[in-house]
Amino acid sequence: MPVATVSKKEIEKFVGKSLDRETLAETIWMYLKADIEEENGDEITFKFEDTNRPDLWSAEGIGRELRNILGLHKGYTSYKVNKSNFTVNVDDSKLKEIRPFIACAVVKDIEFDDAAIKSIMQIQDKLDQNYGRKRKKTSIGIYDYDRIKPPVLYTTVEPNSKKFVPLGFTAPMTPKEILEKHPKGVEYADILKKFSEYPLLIDSEDNILSMPPVINSNHLGKVDRSTKNVLVEVTGTSEDAVKNVLNLVSSALAERGGDIYSVKIVHKQGRKEDITPNLGPLPFKINPSYVKQRIGIDISLRDMKHILEKMGYNIVHENTQEDIIEVEASFYRKDIMHQVDIAEDIAIGYGFNNILPAEIKVPTIGKLDDLTIKSNLYRDVIIGLGFQEILNFVLTSKDLLFAKMNLPECEVVELANPVSSSWDVMRNSLLPIHLNFLAQNKTVEFPQKIFEVGDIVLPDSSAENATKQTRLLCAAITHPRANYTEIKAVLDKLMHDMNLSFTVKEHENSSYIPGRCGIIEVNNKTVGIIGEVHPQVLQNFTLENPVVAFQIHIDWL
Repeated sequence: MPVATVSKKEIEKFVGKSLDRETLAETIWMYLKADIEEENGDEITFKFEDTNRPDLWSAEGIGRELRNILGLHKGYTSYKVNKSNFTVNVDDSKLKEIRPFIACAVVKDIEFDDAAIKSIMQIQDKLDQNYGRKRKKTSIGIYDYDRIKPPVLYTTVEPNSKKFVPLGFTAPMTPKEILEKHPKGVEYADILKKFSEYPLLIDSEDNILSMPPVINSNHLGKVDRSTKNVLVEVTGTSEDAVKNVLNLVSSALAERGGDIYSVKIVHKQGRKEDITPNLGPLPFKINPSYVKQRIGIDISLRDMKHILEKMGYNIVHENTQEDIIEVEASFYRKDIMHQVDIAEDIAIGYGFNNILPAEIKVPTIGKLDDLTIKSNLYRDVIIGLGFQEILNFVLTSKDLLFAKMNLPECEVVELANPVSSSWDVMRNSLLPIHLNFLAQNKTVEFPQKIFEVGDIVLPDSSAENATKQTRLLCAAITHPRANYTEIKAVLDKLMHDMNLSFTVKEHENSSYIPGRCGIIEVNNKTVGIIGEVHPQVLQNFTLENPVVAFQIHIDWL
């Protein structure tokens, strides 16, 4: 869970009023899902339960939310973005496989006292380490704008081709030397060292701003009390995440009195020009009847609108006949994906303690649903055939689903804010997970026979949440002489015991050996696949013995 240490005086400055300790603690706990973990004089360390609200990990963000909650402001806080002529040129072809996305802003007329410098450094560190996944997904650079000679070029260079003085050092170093000798270079070397060239930001007079995501230059990337105007830059591997982080840092500086100016991002390889930052609101529609049903209270429309404004929403339009309220949320509310999220905010604003518990008046008798009963029958049969059940997470990675399986990428359900790149998509197959499990248990006695009855999640634009779940049974065998005949015999016995007639038709799939793979059909409907795993796939998973497997959609049978 994210932890942020902030100054109470700083929070009060952004709120606009003094707060006693008890009010602050209670309000932040009730409305912002944060608890006070430690106090040291004026400094308070908050632990946030909600990892999807990086906008709260600073005094600026906390103060901004408390202004609304305490009735000092209505709706979201808007920030003006002035137009500027500052341009960043992007060498897309070089950066495509390394760190392709960049977003920038200029913020002027900031008073950088010690508190401001400390706060901005903490925002940068928290976003880099948590939201930015230790700088792999996003990283932030802040520079003295008045020393930069625009336009700036975002490109790559060979490891030993250029030198600059990194932050905190006095002697110039090449990018390769920085990764080997500078403390930050050593810490983040794994992000770049696998590439033949490293990214740099260079101004028009060939002055180097930084080597993203590792270190700023000591000349342009040092902010102190004399700094008045800054360039904020964010690079990364996710365009949405890069732009979101830029918005968070820019608005935090605006809370300190800074004026935000846009930056034009020009792509050399034909992509559209981009103007950043974009601090426009996020539009949503909610149904009051749906909100009432989800919360379980009969709240009036007037009270609902008041709470929405209290929780940082602007009311745009209401249509009582169609049961719709159109609202706008602030640009940083990336955690809102469905009206149920807004219903939760309304419940928080109403106060959970004010919601009276209601007695359940309809007697019910619990029982297993049909799919669970069917799943248990398949489990019983496959266990009787000598297989051991495993359980795995639904979350996995694209690398596991596609690259290691020797398959081209296809559409999968992706997480907007994943905890790590290893857990950023929902699985669309069980076999990659089984192979990864076998790879982690190579020292266990052979033969190994494993199975899982589990759900996968597939994109479905016709569904309310644009996804659908389906249940698979996957079984796999590995030992030095594992072959197609062995796994086919298991499938024969399984289908016989389930009273199902099936056929197997030859099929080509790059995860399996050609000629030793087939699709499984029941009543002329494809319900699964069976075969011997391709040697290249085995090599990708560092498996030494052959693997044979099948997987079937048991909810289709």
